[in-house]
Amino acid sequence: MWKRLLDVTEKPLRPNQLDVAISCENLAICYSQQRKNAKAQPLFERALSIREKELKPNDPVVVQSLMSVADCDIRLDKLAEAEQLFKRILAIREKSLGPEDKDQYPAGLAPTLTSHTEQLPLDAPLFGLADCYLREGKYADAEPLFKRSLPISMKADRANDPFLAGSLEGLALCYFHQGRIAEAEPLLKRSIALAKNSPTGQKEMTRMLDALANCDIKEGKRAEAERLRKRLFSLTQQK
Repeated sequence: MWKRLLDVTEKPLRPNQLDVAISCENLAICYSQQRKNAKAQPLFERALSIREKELKPNDPVVVQSLMSVADCDIRLDKLAEAEQLFKRILAIREKSLGPEDKDQYPAGLAPTLTSHTEQLPLDAPLFGLADCYLREGKYADAEPLFKRSLPISMKADRANDPFLAGSLEGLALCYFHQGRIAEAEPLLKRSIALAKNSPTGQKEMTRMLDALANCDIKEGKRAEAERLRKRLFSLTQQK
């Protein structure tokens, strides 16, 4: 359907380039949902290119489009490209919000990243850039970004923030890889508790249980590690 709509919006009778950008993005999202990221990326990039020509650099739609390209780069393991995009997004949002994202959300509302009518929250590019550094093994660079992201995600009544569990886990992994096991362990436990209450958190929970078991092994807690491995095995059998 989105392919047909893209063909229609590109015809001379429909010259509105922003309509073409929307069709490109919708088709890219379909590909992403099917894990066809190599097909999604050029469409996300085309949508971004159109919007950059038609709109102001700090327009919420442009910023969200930058985020879509950066996220796709992450999935394709194009970390250097993603890093530059997240830095650009962060600079735009910091100029608007300041370094702490003060008063960005009404109480009780978590960010909706798929909506072009809402401003992108500051913890989105903070988390994205930190995740790039983490994947690249730049733990000392990732740590302060996760620390900045966490207080924003932990604002009152935002327990379901999509970046909260990820930032807790990311910071824990930074600590773990720097040998700071005692600091990593409580963060992993908190992120596991959040994943447990999430309807889509089983994959994240298995990953975090494995990390927590590794912490216990490092600390010589063999019995605790064995218990976690059994729990992990049980979860994998439920798939």
